[in-house]
Amino acid sequence: MYGMLRSEGEMMKIYISDLTKVNGIQREINLQEKLEEINFNGDNIRFIEPIKLTGIIRDESGIIKLKGELNLVVELNCHRCSKNLEQVINICIDESYTNTEKAPDDFYKFSGNEIDFSPMIFDNILTNIPMKILCSEDCKGLCEVCGCNRNLKDCNCKIQQYDPRFEALLKLRDKEFR
Repeated sequence: MYGMLRSEGEMMKIYISDLTKVNGIQREINLQEKLEEINFNGDNIRFIEPIKLTGIIRDESGIIKLKGELNLVVELNCHRCSKNLEQVINICIDESYTNTEKAPDDFYKFSGNEIDFSPMIFDNILTNIPMKILCSEDCKGLCEVCGCNRNLKDCNCKIQQYDPRFEALLKLRDKEFR
């Protein structure tokens, strides 16, 4: 699934050969990269600024631990009225990496002397984007009939609300009253 995360470079990879030589060694990381727009569940997520990953990475007896923060500024659309919204998202990162086959499911895997943070970044972005994005709690959305933004103007369209389970009865009613 993380194959959809595309960037303009390969800046989210680091070499860890210096970390694995001595247990307990740590290193600060400060990475940033411009990401392309991604589509998730029909929503476009546009990255306004390069994403930033900062933190400390260290080897703890063969397990590489990353603690830090992922910062991004994204543009999303309101689910009711389609208004573009800019949102700042800060995500606390506490992840573990291993190069063994028998790793717990919540560990990321790496091979060789390089760790690619892209899968972890993608997972964290998608789990921290709100499921329903609204420009405001009282957003009126778009008119079902004419499509105008009801937050900006009131239309005179008649919107009949009925339970779809009664659609057959409505058709029968319409037939009888013709």
